[in-house]
Amino acid sequence: MRKMMILKTSIVFCFLLVLGKNLFAAGSIGTSGADFLELGTSPAASAMSEAYSAEYNDISAVYYNPAVISTIPYRQVYFSHKELIEDSRLEHLSGIIPLKPGGTYYGNVYLGQTLFWVPPFEKTDEFGNDIGDVSFYNSSTMAGYGYSLKNLYFGITSKYIHQQIDELVTHSFAADLGVMGVMSLYSPLKTIPENFSLGLSLLNMGTTAYDDPLPRRLRLGFSYFLTDWVKINTDFHESLIESDDIADFTYGFDESFSINSGIELNYEKMIFFRAGYALNDGTTYSFGGGFQYAVGRTAFNIDIGLANTPDFGYVYSVSCGVMLVPKITNEDRKNAEYYYMQGIKYYVSGDLNSAIESLEKAKNYNPYYKDIDKKLNEMKEIKRLKDENDSFDYE
Repeated sequence: MRKMMILKTSIVFCFLLVLGKNLFAAGSIGTSGADFLELGTSPAASAMSEAYSAEYNDISAVYYNPAVISTIPYRQVYFSHKELIEDSRLEHLSGIIPLKPGGTYYGNVYLGQTLFWVPPFEKTDEFGNDIGDVSFYNSSTMAGYGYSLKNLYFGITSKYIHQQIDELVTHSFAADLGVMGVMSLYSPLKTIPENFSLGLSLLNMGTTAYDDPLPRRLRLGFSYFLTDWVKINTDFHESLIESDDIADFTYGFDESFSINSGIELNYEKMIFFRAGYALNDGTTYSFGGGFQYAVGRTAFNIDIGLANTPDFGYVYSVSCGVMLVPKITNEDRKNAEYYYMQGIKYYVSGDLNSAIESLEKAKNYNPYYKDIDKKLNEMKEIKRLKDENDSFDYE
């Protein structure tokens, strides 16, 4: 019995020591503390091989790029669960609240909590006597803010990191910074407006943990809708733990550099299928799916992800999101997209009155369609300036 207990304790501690470097982050070239910060909290991202730093309008992507905070136009709550080996678990809870008092936009606020823990197990002395339980848990408490300027999105999150392994406790602080741009890119197929996004983020920039630097990372990625129902994501990851790690990002592959890619297919933006593959990363291939549906004024989404890891086999995760939005049917979404495109065409042709009228119709069908408020305000301001200029010419 004693031998079995010693064996189990050894396995757990070995797992805890190598988890961050071998499970998902073979890219950490140096020694880092708080390795649990490298465990992704999004099943959708996990299914797409963590290629998520340019993902738009998805609260679960804040972990990869805090600029996502400013892309979400409505209140949202998100929970995820990841099951690892030896009964260890990663739990995450977060929420976003847009600040729009009186209809004026002041950005978005983000709050989140991540907990990585192992159920307590027995601790014995050198004589085999039970002397209590070993407690192990790590947590990251996050607060963030995001703001957008036209098609540019900015975000920052601060983190308080608490780690406890039995009687050993440490506290750390860090920040994530991110920027994202959204634009239209040519596609030979029918696709959504502004179908391309580019994201850049710096993660876990802060103090040390157990005298080791945090797992700092640089992420650069893009997300591209080839058509309405096909999306392709690619991320480039670089470790910033060692002072010379950044050279790998410039000159090529090393242990600290990886490329992750994923693809997502959707049916009526209600059912999702995802798959991914990573190069030079601890995780090789992954896949998963999701479902989204609205009931009344609340929309629900459920995502699952399954990733194949070389050291621990398959790791699965599941999440549930709740979005507090008006009920919008698939037909409403299609009508909103149609009138939005009509408005852009009228604007290009110089017919501002028809452009504004079409965008207002789009907003009536879907108040949260893309950046509809920004486009309307811009066009109304252009019309006001044009009318003002015409009145001067007339005088």
